[in-house]
Amino acid sequence: MKKLPELLRQNEDWLMERVLGYARRQDYTKYTSTLKEAWRISIQGLTDAVCSGIETGRNLELTPDEDYTVDPVTQFGIIEAKKHRERGISLAMFLGLFKYYREAYSDLVKEQGFPQDECDWTLNFLSRAFDRIEIGFSAEWSEQGNEAKLQELMETNRYMTNEKNMFLTVAESIANSVFVTDSEGRVTYINTAASKMLGLSPVPGGYYYNRESLEVKLPDWINLQLAMFTANIVNEKFFESVSGNHYYHGRIASMEDVSGKYTGAVIILNDVTELKSAEQQIRIQRDELEEVLGELKVLHGILPICSSCKKIRDDRGNWDHVEVYMRDHTDAEFSHSLCPDCAEKLYPGMGLKKRK
Repeated sequence: MKKLPELLRQNEDWLMERVLGYARRQDYTKYTSTLKEAWRISIQGLTDAVCSGIETGRNLELTPDEDYTVDPVTQFGIIEAKKHRERGISLAMFLGLFKYYREAYSDLVKEQGFPQDECDWTLNFLSRAFDRIEIGFSAEWSEQGNEAKLQELMETNRYMTNEKNMFLTVAESIANSVFVTDSEGRVTYINTAASKMLGLSPVPGGYYYNRESLEVKLPDWINLQLAMFTANIVNEKFFESVSGNHYYHGRIASMEDVSGKYTGAVIILNDVTELKSAEQQIRIQRDELEEVLGELKVLHGILPICSSCKKIRDDRGNWDHVEVYMRDHTDAEFSHSLCPDCAEKLYPGMGLKKRK
């Protein structure tokens, strides 16, 4: 008995994949969540309910006079009934899929190789736990009057409409161009930025509220990237493209949908034209600066110079005349002449020394 909670909690991912497989096979995924996390949470909640029956030590066999509302296992079914009814799920649809949840849990136990008596006991316990959840679900569903059900559905519809409008507003407000395509590459949604990019309506929601009368075709350069993405059978692709005077960084990703209802791709384009222009300007300025620096050589620091012959020692330890050192370390060129003092010294009496 102590093995069961550990077994179930350690195999939540296995149970999720098994249930999801049954749901796909029986076509229940048409009406279920597209994200794996929702399926994982459903398994986690169901496992917690089953384990609560073990932890409380209750006898899960059914009796006619039991108050099921105080049973933690049954309470899970009552809570789920309210949630699924609000989502528009019928009792028959819920119970149908729930049978495959039951089957997945039974499959897990059967694959463990337990001794026969232990396997039979565990399967019977699981069966009673699932029976109690179904009783809770059915009781909650049947006790709800038609007027209350209608009010509940109206409130849920208002909530769902507001939630849809919130996500639509978010998508329309994204500065990047967003395109959604189906598995055949046909456009099923574009946001405002994408609409502007294609020269369509600049008004938020311009495509969404007129989509039935609009047929949007992707530009050839986007179709090319989409075709390469599809051919490579990858989940994500990054690319750079040029269209006219515009530069784009792009990303294509597969739809995160485990149900198979939405099997297309999401394309997001970031217009980096201004960034490219700024980068080009920086490169031009850098090249100009390097050119100026290349023409400019500056002597700095302390230069060792002989106090007698005035030769300068270079960084290799060699002593050179001043003109040799300057020639090698600057772009200066020397033209030799005589200063007035030297001219008078070398050629006295010739009047070469100019008077001040």
